Amino acid sequence: MSLNSALLALTLSTAVAAISGTSDEVAIPLPVDPVQDWSWVEGKKDKRWYALTQVADTFNVAEGEALVAGGHLVTIESKRESTDLLDSFGFAEDITPDKRAQSMWIGLRRRVVSEDYVWTSGATKYSVQWAQGHPSATPESSAWATLIAGGDEAGEWREVTDPELRLYGIIEIDFDPNKDPLIADKAGTRKAELALESARQECLAAALEGATKIDIEGTRKELAALRKEKAGIIHARKQPTSAETVAASNAVQEWIDQRIELWGKESRRVRLAIGGYIKSHEKVAKGQRYPMTERAARTSIFSAMLDPKEGAYSQAVRYQNRRIALRTNMTNENFQIVSWTNEHRQVMGVRLLQIDSRITYGAQIHADDMSRLGFFEHDSPVPGRGSFWERCAEGGYSRSIGENIHQGYSAGISSVMGWISSPGHHSNMLHPGHGTIGPGVSPGYSVQVFGAPPRSKR
Repeated sequence: MSLNSALLALTLSTAVAAISGTSDEVAIPLPVDPVQDWSWVEGKKDKRWYALTQVADTFNVAEGEALVAGGHLVTIESKRESTDLLDSFGFAEDITPDKRAQSMWIGLRRRVVSEDYVWTSGATKYSVQWAQGHPSATPESSAWATLIAGGDEAGEWREVTDPELRLYGIIEIDFDPNKDPLIADKAGTRKAELALESARQECLAAALEGATKIDIEGTRKELAALRKEKAGIIHARKQPTSAETVAASNAVQEWIDQRIELWGKESRRVRLAIGGYIKSHEKVAKGQRYPMTERAARTSIFSAMLDPKEGAYSQAVRYQNRRIALRTNMTNENFQIVSWTNEHRQVMGVRLLQIDSRITYGAQIHADDMSRLGFFEHDSPVPGRGSFWERCAEGGYSRSIGENIHQGYSAGISSVMGWISSPGHHSNMLHPGHGTIGPGVSPGYSVQVFGAPPRSKR
């Protein structure tokens, strides 16, 4: 950190280390362009949009296409919604005969570990509409739910256990696709997104196919142990020095880079796949407003190889953040705070943060106030904006948790590097209880505010 910079951190909770685990659930987004005719179904509290997947495939593939579209397979809240969905996709005259399947995927699946059904959207409540005799699978098996589209049981749910069953799925998103820049601009940013995702998928497939000599499980355990060790240094009771903090985080990144190089030597296909992805990324990123760094690209594909589900989650969060940034006309400096923070969280094994525009409002007004009035404190002299939770509440958010602020001539990436170099700020950045983020940048000042994980809107 330079002598002409200063930083302050404030959090309401205790920071602890977190290592992302494995899961029996796998959903990988696919390079499928979801641009199509979207329908609006009555009956939701908020306006939602729906579309059929473009291919009939397995549940995981259908959920992957939904992730790329910016949503999930549908969460059904009522019998009225089931009826409306059937009217839109089950019996509509404009649905081609090949898509008139007897059932369609919805976003409900059984978790093997906990043996309960959950929605891919994260929703926990729903109106039970199981057909007679369902669910019937044994607790040890994976299972998925479909919406029955024909016969006497039309509108009810059927449980299936065949992982290779191929059906169309119903995608649900919570924004108007006709007004979304990443979808509406078919020749621009969205096209670039799809090209990069296609390259990532090809890379992942080739790498996994050529990884016969690679111990994936052993690598996962070794990385988890290293992350745990370094996080222990970062979050020690006695605060480590900035140099120790930087060294701990850099050690993990160096290990990942070395492992990628080693895998390349062990498998020609892995080397070519990773190299091809980086090359495709660089080509696609040239015309993008918010490109991902080469380091982030390498780490992303590495993480996806170790844990496809986590890779799918990270891809979905990155897409969602770029969509929000474009929609809100976020500056590149603000977006850099988010992307570099997330890049570092991924290196250290903590889930990525999603931008919340309400938190962003609170962060930005504090950066503006500090720049305008010439103060540097978490507590603001502006009436009604004394604390960061008051500022976020002004933006409509009441679950803010922590805040990092920076004062210096530079902002964006430099601010993030300064926070990484400061143990208290670093703990804030890596806190596993944080799920959302809002950046703020004004001349001479940078702010990042953290919030709780996103709540389901259901």
